[in-house]
Amino acid sequence: MFWKGPALRGLKDTFLLFRPFCISTASRVGVGNIAGIAIAVVTGGPGAIFWMWVIATLGAASGFIESTLAQIYKVKKPGGGFMGGPAYYIKNALGSPFWAGVFAVLISVTYALIFNSVQANTISLSIETTTGLKPAYTGLILAIVTGLVIFGGMTRIAKVASFMVPFMAGAYLLLAFVVTCMNITEVPSRSAHDRDQSLQL
Repeated sequence: MFWKGPALRGLKDTFLLFRPFCISTASRVGVGNIAGIAIAVVTGGPGAIFWMWVIATLGAASGFIESTLAQIYKVKKPGGGFMGGPAYYIKNALGSPFWAGVFAVLISVTYALIFNSVQANTISLSIETTTGLKPAYTGLILAIVTGLVIFGGMTRIAKVASFMVPFMAGAYLLLAFVVTCMNITEVPSRSAHDRDQSLQL
């Protein structure tokens, strides 16, 4: 399954592989990594952190496999470039065009109506809390900037993602590292406490 895709045959430009990978990564590294964690801790208590570690480990593995399969089973477009994603490897690798279509419809609705609205809402509320700017203005700015990107087609989306994602992921990891180092003496006790809370020991 991993070695039969057309993308592995004759593809020499590794940078073309990097851009779709960044698009996939952009859907995993976003405001949910910050706001989602805060909501989980408030709702579930410190023990939620332990289970987020468990899910993050599984999610990292499944995310890597998804990205790899998307690269292997993407197909060339007649006018140049590539098309790919879960729908393509569901159809081509698993031989299930029906479920590929179902997935394509569901993911289109999800991204169009749910993910974008949740992230825009989180960004707007965060900016309102820190600067006092009304959410309507933030939403307008986000809509304009997003429109400039997506109306440029897949090529522009890929270019923007390949620029933003490394910076975004790097800044996120750097900030997490700095905060951890600043509180390094608390890590052992907090880790044990979170574990005990998660198992209710």
